Amino acid sequence: MELKLPQTIVGYADITRVIRLLSSREELFITAAAKKQVLSQPDDKALLDLANLNKVDLMDQAVCRQLREALQKLVPQMPKFHISFAVEPSSQVTETIVTWLRSNIHPAALLGVGLQPTIGAGCILRTPNRVFDLSLKSYINRQDEFLLQLIKGAVSGN
Repeated sequence: MELKLPQTIVGYADITRVIRLLSSREELFITAAAKKQVLSQPDDKALLDLANLNKVDLMDQAVCRQLREALQKLVPQMPKFHISFAVEPSSQVTETIVTWLRSNIHPAALLGVGLQPTIGAGCILRTPNRVFDLSLKSYINRQDEFLLQLIKGAVSGN
């Protein structure tokens, strides 16, 4: 099953929550069959978006199992990125970054977002084996010599 991830599934926590919901739904099918009850559609937006994007029916127990198994197989292969910002990014910013990662890096890329107020502005991007410091703090630190020369020039009147 070739899975597409909706924009509502952003990070690792989202994917594990959806897997748990699918597992719980499988158990609900068994309980409902024993009690001769009818299950309703799930109300989780990420799960519904996943089902709609992949054109699957969450009212079918076998489909829920296949979807859960496919996600469980995909999780270890998903590239995981973490971005730290000085302030909490809007959902539009997060969605834009996830869209870019999934269209340019990997269709199942996951993004974790964190806060690090000391960076001033910009962001710090972490992958499992690299760190890209795109913060204002880092930029200013790289300009120490130039800033010192400017200050010395201003003090000496040149």
